[in-house]
Amino acid sequence: SKSNMKLLREVYKTRLRPLLSAPSAEFWDDGVNSIKSFMYSGTSGNMSYILCRILFPLCGMGFLRRELERGTSQEELSKMLANWGYTIRGLAWVMDNIFLRAACCFAGVPERQMALGLHRPNNLAMVIERVFFQTDLVNDNYFYSGYFLGYYKPDNCPRYLKRENFDKMKKHLKNGKLKLVHGTMLSAIDSSTVPITVASLLDHMDWMTDRMINEEITHLMRKMDHVKGRIFWRTFADEVHAAPLSWLEPDRVDDRDDRVGMYWTTWIAHLKDVPVAYEERVDTNQKKGLLTNFVTGFKMVTFPFWKPLVANSLKVTGHAKDMESFYKYQKEGYDAFREGLLHARPALMESFPLKKEGKMVWIDIGGGTARNLEFFPVDVIRKYFKTIIICDISASLLEIAQ
Repeated sequence: SKSNMKLLREVYKTRLRPLLSAPSAEFWDDGVNSIKSFMYSGTSGNMSYILCRILFPLCGMGFLRRELERGTSQEELSKMLANWGYTIRGLAWVMDNIFLRAACCFAGVPERQMALGLHRPNNLAMVIERVFFQTDLVNDNYFYSGYFLGYYKPDNCPRYLKRENFDKMKKHLKNGKLKLVHGTMLSAIDSSTVPITVASLLDHMDWMTDRMINEEITHLMRKMDHVKGRIFWRTFADEVHAAPLSWLEPDRVDDRDDRVGMYWTTWIAHLKDVPVAYEERVDTNQKKGLLTNFVTGFKMVTFPFWKPLVANSLKVTGHAKDMESFYKYQKEGYDAFREGLLHARPALMESFPLKKEGKMVWIDIGGGTARNLEFFPVDVIRKYFKTIIICDISASLLEIAQ
């Protein structure tokens, strides 16, 4: 399982390139000459090379690669690692407190995913603890063993690289069991022509907003088998971190034998148990221009001066008169002006579950112009709600809602 780039270059143009899709050929036309090693290619590969082949030896831990090459038993390697326990944990402390953010940038970890674990003071220390002291680097953990060695060993590699599985893999490839999609996740989902029974989403939803997660699962729901279907993912968060994921009512998976060790929880949801319907949210354009916003803002700040003039023309009394005085002459620009102030409203509406059986009753207290309804398509509102009540003290805002 070593990278034989010389052999690849020899057979690429005549034997491999004719079998590639256009995007793959475009990539490999350059990659076949620029890539020196499959294991150490790309940003993450380069970072792994620096860490495993430079920094660890500089810290006196070059023995790890050497012992893996020799075929030292896991029992013996564990004893050596235990002797170096203070050094390993000291290195982990330095990485956690000094190099964490920089290392994650090189590893392609987005800020949104990082934020899910920043409340923990020892992220990298926990990863290193798991990898070096809780996994079998010699016989099972090919993920890190491969990085230390620069290649996979025959008895410690992914199943698809093992000799006994080669014929099976070749057979299934010839039978069209593997489909590659060059595009977005949504395009891959939408292109499926058969019901999906397992969606393994790994950790990419850590990077996404609730809106994006809801959109992806909505597309999945249209294509999945609703009896056998399962959705599986892992995350850097301690718990389910997004409303659309919590609606799946997932079960936590025991992942103590995970080779990577970089994810804090793993989850699986069975679609037959999901009580919530998934529908996409929409955005409506509330902008009315700078001039309209300026006029509306001017009316707000000068309200105390002209309030008596408006109040005398109103029939309502008490608090209703105060509120109607304030909103009566800014109702047309109300939504456009406040859209930039109410930053949490989209997040709230994206966290709004819809019951599969419908027949829901929505009472929107202080609903004003009914702006909240505009986050749902009309057909979704008609499908899931039997009654919607918009309650507001300002008759002028309710006129806009009507």
